[in-house]
Amino acid sequence: APGPLDHFLVEAAGGGAIPTQTAGAGFNVRITAQDALNYTAAFNGTVEITSNGALVGTPVISGMFSNGVLPLQELTITSAQGNTTVSVADAGGSGKTGISDPFTVVPAPAAMLVIGVQPGATEAGSVIAPAPQVLITDSYGNTVSDAMNMVDVAIASGPVGAVLSGATTVAAVNG
Repeated sequence: APGPLDHFLVEAAGGGAIPTQTAGAGFNVRITAQDALNYTAAFNGTVEITSNGALVGTPVISGMFSNGVLPLQELTITSAQGNTTVSVADAGGSGKTGISDPFTVVPAPAAMLVIGVQPGATEAGSVIAPAPQVLITDSYGNTVSDAMNMVDVAIASGPVGAVLSGATTVAAVNG
């Protein structure tokens, strides 16, 4: 017979490590209550779920476990980053916890342009410093590092007759 609850195993819904995920896309995890020998422990409570990534709805309270297993818990993380983990803690206050193996969350598809570095005030005929930087991001603000889109730059406001010289259309590099 299994022993009392010692910790939780957090893994992919089909078992094993959570694979690479896409920011903003839901994915399922399986959480198993385990005893000190890693056998499934009798646990029929709930857990509080958190992440070191931007977990939607944090903290998430799981559904009820049945015989020590929560077979599917859908989660959504919006921050693109490596070494993302999902952590759980017994919502009943026993102090028992668990953490997934690290996994990667990649950006969602490119959705918008963001000014990363604003151009400074510059005298006519001078080089703009600092040089403006435009980022291609997903809808969650993550830089899409593999985006190589062409970006057009123009003057939105300024003195009458102001003109940009040099390249005003450039290919993005690393988003």
